[in-house]
Amino acid sequence: GLIQPWSSSYENDFEKQIFMAINLCRFDPKSFVPYVRQAYKDHVLLKAGSGKKMNDLIAKLQATPSLKQVTFDEQASEAVRENNKAVIAKAEAKPTKGGNIAKYNEIKGGDNTSSCAEFTFPQFEGTTGQQFIALQLALDFEDFEGAEKDAAAKPAALDATAELADAPIPAQPATEAGSAPDKSTGSEVKTDAAAKDKPAKAAAAAGKPTKPSYSPILDDDVQFVGICNKVHPK
Repeated sequence: GLIQPWSSSYENDFEKQIFMAINLCRFDPKSFVPYVRQAYKDHVLLKAGSGKKMNDLIAKLQATPSLKQVTFDEQASEAVRENNKAVIAKAEAKPTKGGNIAKYNEIKGGDNTSSCAEFTFPQFEGTTGQQFIALQLALDFEDFEGAEKDAAAKPAALDATAELADAPIPAQPATEAGSAPDKSTGSEVKTDAAAKDKPAKAAAAAGKPTKPSYSPILDDDVQFVGICNKVHPK
């Protein structure tokens, strides 16, 4: 079955949802085919033929065996939380992307860039962890680096050895976890997902160009994740 995280490892339900969705995708990759199809149907960057890699991603999900599940990493979580706090303090109209790898290096010590990668969601219109991870899979495969649109999402700046991620999503009223955001308030949720470390055997491939058909979510060497989700003003 799926690993259940300690309650001390996450700060809210959406963080837990993302964690569980990552592990569900790794434990049973085929189960994410419907979520991926829906992402390509609905998301502004993917729908109406804008996304070209759906069949490749589905084939990968169908061909991938069950993978090792990830666990929370304390330093990874600390990095994304501190980076998120800094972004909130800036109160920018468009939150600054990235910064997680730099913060992870600062906390862990040394340069761990070759064992990390990060991605940013400027917006995420879904309500579940499964939708979040399915969209990230699609964006990893599409490799929409630097795309800037409403509800846009920046894929991982990936190398061969790990992952860090940073993602703001529209806020949901505290009393209705699944409801749509109140557009008049301008509030949104900031989701920083993941520092994932891999064994040294993968380091030999570090520095190679990122392949659009690669996602660390489907990499068996990935072991750890840190997730942070906070509300902040635009």
